[in-house]
Amino acid sequence: MERKYDEQVLVARLPHDAATERDSRRSLLDRLDEWELGVLAVYTVDTVWQPRSVITVRVPEPVAARLLAQQHGLSYTERTSGIEPAPETVAAPSILAELSFGPGVFDDTPVRSRRPVTLAHLRALRAAMRDAEQLYVVFSVDAGLEVVALSVLEQRCAAGWRGVIVAGASDLPDALFDSRPIVPGQDVPEDGEIWPARVYDPHHAAFGAELGVAEGERLLVRLCAGRRDVGHALRSLALARGMADLRQLETVGYDDRGLARRPFAAEVWHGLLALDQLDLQPFEPATGTGWRRGSGLPLGVLARVQVYTSDAAGQYQGRAHSPGCAHRRPEHGVGRDDDLVTLEELVGSKDFDPCSKCGGYAIRRLNQDQVAYYRAAHRLHHLAQQVHAVARKGVADGSDLAAELEEFTSLDRDRTEAWFPSREQARQWREIVDRLRRTLPGPGSA
Repeated sequence: MERKYDEQVLVARLPHDAATERDSRRSLLDRLDEWELGVLAVYTVDTVWQPRSVITVRVPEPVAARLLAQQHGLSYTERTSGIEPAPETVAAPSILAELSFGPGVFDDTPVRSRRPVTLAHLRALRAAMRDAEQLYVVFSVDAGLEVVALSVLEQRCAAGWRGVIVAGASDLPDALFDSRPIVPGQDVPEDGEIWPARVYDPHHAAFGAELGVAEGERLLVRLCAGRRDVGHALRSLALARGMADLRQLETVGYDDRGLARRPFAAEVWHGLLALDQLDLQPFEPATGTGWRRGSGLPLGVLARVQVYTSDAAGQYQGRAHSPGCAHRRPEHGVGRDDDLVTLEELVGSKDFDPCSKCGGYAIRRLNQDQVAYYRAAHRLHHLAQQVHAVARKGVADGSDLAAELEEFTSLDRDRTEAWFPSREQARQWREIVDRLRRTLPGPGSA
């Protein structure tokens, strides 16, 4: 027959030395063993985080005896029935409901039942969770869905922001992530170079791959190899990709050690930004002579690529630097003081004065269509140089080059729509290809 035990109400607090310890790498949960965590999960009735962390539990007598007799992560004292606890350890019921980790704030309660997050909730989260400073998907009626760091969310809540937390980076499911991303044509073994040699031949399968999102994932995994936060870094990268402006990833404030708060490992910036400079010669006007002339190709889908630089229009003293340049501040990534322009705007800027070491800018990594167009434009530009060389030399037959140009003569509908935002740009591409075909001598000419 199951024995019934009376219950006791205990008050749990952090030991004095633990409460004053300023080791930000250890959270409240790190101090507790599995048994004590289980007791708190089952028997907690009230939690107050400010001004001091106090947890009230109602437990069976055997559990109470063990908590009172043995040393645990928390310090337990008995609360005698009929005697109110000290005022600084108890809050009114309405405040307790506001400060506790109740359902609907940080859990997977259906979105319709979520509770608006408050500044008190976020302070409690930071006190209880070691990796609280991360990216969160949040929703508000005013701004819709957003991705923000915890410190930014705290600042907003203090200013009256009202919304709910949908998920944190650590909540994203494992099934969505592959810890060994493969870059087509550039599958570098784990014991190979982290930074592979750049490919300059536009006909090579790996040409342009260093600019793409797949290479960014590969770099991130290699740079975080052997560290526990590689999975969290990939999740942070996935959330950050959805941000319209990467400057919004800048955090607010400093941790207990006086270091700027970071929502993710610094290596995530390599997954978001490509520090390699674009070769824009195919898109320059078809002027000049020899191998230095451009082909006048439209920027196409590359026109809207985001470019981050310290000075896009020559407004400040000194030259423009990229986020990875040693000449600028030591923090990784971009911040509010950086400029964001499109590639089209940067190409058209007459006052842009880039640093000779870093090239002056970094681009947001290219998606699959942008890499494909970048490669195609360079292949066509290379063929155009060969066509002009053949025409100058008076070669009798250019049929080999004409056969290679066939790849670009009539693009299928999918590629046309993916590469060119307007019909005018698609027409410009076709005219350039037709002009090259007519320039070829012999059977390959028009």
